[in-house]
Amino acid sequence: YESSLRIRKVLAAADKENAYAQSDLVYAHYFVGDALYTQGEYSKAAKSFELAAGVLRTMIASGQRVEDSKKELQEVEDEIRAVKMAKVAFGDWDELLGQPAESLPGLLGSRGYRFARQQKFTEAVKAARKLCELKEPDSVNLYKAARVFALAAASIEADEGEKLTAEQSRLRMTWIDEALKTLKQSVEAGWDDFDRMRVDAELIILRSMPEFQALGKATTTEAQK
Repeated sequence: YESSLRIRKVLAAADKENAYAQSDLVYAHYFVGDALYTQGEYSKAAKSFELAAGVLRTMIASGQRVEDSKKELQEVEDEIRAVKMAKVAFGDWDELLGQPAESLPGLLGSRGYRFARQQKFTEAVKAARKLCELKEPDSVNLYKAARVFALAAASIEADEGEKLTAEQSRLRMTWIDEALKTLKQSVEAGWDDFDRMRVDAELIILRSMPEFQALGKATTTEAQK
C-alpha cells in the first residue's frame, strides 16, 4: 500500500484537475489507513484517513465528483470517528451501547466491518444486526452492514469434496437474506451508487441473485426519472 500511495501522490500532483487521479489518491490513503487500523496502529490510521478526507474536501470544493465525493467523505469521517474511539468500538459491547445515540451508527458500522475483515463473524453479525435495529440508520452504515452479512455468508464453504451441512446451509442462507434485505434498506435510505454496489468484491456472493439484480435495475430506473 505504501508504494502504491507514493505513485498515486505523484500522479495526483501532476494533474490536480483529473478527478480520477485525485480519487485514486483518496483510495491509496484509505487503504493505508485501513491496513494500519487492522494492525491496531490507531493514531497512524487516523492520520491516513484524515489525508483521504482532505483530498475529498478539496475535490468537493473544486467541483470534482461532488456527490460521490460527499458520500465517500461521510464514510471516511465515520472511520476517523471510529478510529479515535477504537477502544470503545472494538471493546466491551455494553460500553459501546452506552455511547451517545448519534455515535452508534458509525461505531456499530465500523465494529461490524472490522470484525468481519478479521473473520470474527459472530461478533460482526451481532453489530450489523444492532445497527439495523436503530431508529434511523443512514444509508452508508446500512451498506456497511449489508457487506458484513455478505462476507459472513461467503465465509461458509464446504471442504473440498464435501457438502455443506444442513446447519451451515441454513446459516449461509440466513446471512444472504439479511444482506439483501439490508442492501435494499440502504437504497431506501438514500444509497444510489449502484455502480459501486455492482463491482463491490465484498458483495460478490449476491451478484447472481435475482433480488440483487432487480435492486440494481430499480436503482437505475429511479435515477433516470
